[in-house]
Amino acid sequence: MGNKRKDKWNRVDVQVCIYTAILVLIASGMIFMIGYRTTYDGMIRSLENRSESIYHYVEQDLDKSTFYEIEDYGGRENPSYKSMKEKLENVKAATGVRYLYTAKKTDSGDLIYIVDGLSYDSPDFRNPGDPIEHEIWGEMEMALQDRIVYPDDIKHTGWGDIFVCYYPVHDGNEVVGVLGIEFDAHSQYHTYKTLRITAPFIVLLICLVSAAVSVKIFKRISNPLYKDFANTDYLTGLKNRNSFEVDITNLGSRLREQSMAIICMDLNNLKEINDTYGHTVGDDYIRRAASAISFAVEKFHSAYRIGGDEFVILLTGPASQVPDMVRAILAKIHSCLDQDNQKNEIQLSIATGSAQYDPARDKTLTDVYRRADKLMYETKKAMKSVQE
Repeated sequence: MGNKRKDKWNRVDVQVCIYTAILVLIASGMIFMIGYRTTYDGMIRSLENRSESIYHYVEQDLDKSTFYEIEDYGGRENPSYKSMKEKLENVKAATGVRYLYTAKKTDSGDLIYIVDGLSYDSPDFRNPGDPIEHEIWGEMEMALQDRIVYPDDIKHTGWGDIFVCYYPVHDGNEVVGVLGIEFDAHSQYHTYKTLRITAPFIVLLICLVSAAVSVKIFKRISNPLYKDFANTDYLTGLKNRNSFEVDITNLGSRLREQSMAIICMDLNNLKEINDTYGHTVGDDYIRRAASAISFAVEKFHSAYRIGGDEFVILLTGPASQVPDMVRAILAKIHSCLDQDNQKNEIQLSIATGSAQYDPARDKTLTDVYRRADKLMYETKKAMKSVQE
């Protein structure tokens, strides 16, 4: 068993399959990663450019007094608050941002909302003085240090999939607060999430298809006859002994569903032909017999060359019809031999023996084969006696 496995991996077509799959896997993986990162980064840059345009537009119209005068809920009555809220609401509506607001750091070190661009009746609306959520304090602190803060990725949060960035707000050369801009990135997030999940399966499918195609192309190139030499007899094109042994093992499980029969055949006088005319003529003698056998079985049954001059036919069908099928095949073979012998000086002669599966006598198809083989040798012996 170990040697068979080793031989399998040493086959060139198997190695071609593996190498092709590996190369396609590497190439597809690289293409995916490059394409994914390029398009994903491009999408992030596009959102950055949109937010930056909004920032430059808003900052020049911001009433900076709101960052000094407003500390708590009472700031809602401040005229500058009302003016800035209206402006932020208009910008939000015009640009399609999800959330637009300003924030600052109090003298006590707390981070609070100042002006929220959401409508008052929105469940996410923040009043002036409401504390900034602690999870975004880090980004806010960086913006207050005069840095523009962009995310490295779309954030999957409890309030949605968002692209959020923070900009410092200046009063002269001093940073007085922060402008927060959030975009709804639900479609982008799920598009790229789906791509990450499905891409490995697509790459795997491409690898499998490429491996299968490479094996077929390899066989087509390296073997013009396009035969599987592991299961095909090179000389005749029939199935070989390995294939026969595999088939009778596999087909044995179908004996309850239908009956089977085996025809064994052995060429007469092959040794004498080889000794007299040479092996080239002997090979032609074998091919002539194989041609007659192949014609007789057509596509409905299986024919094998299991030895130098030994052939086997394996046929299946209803138990009542199998004997007639055997007779029909043998009749076709002998008819083909007669026609062939009329055209060739060296006369073809075949000894045959057949046996049908009998549950009373046979445990497996191997038992059927042994009975057919025994009958074939009895026929061969009788034919030899007649010739002598």
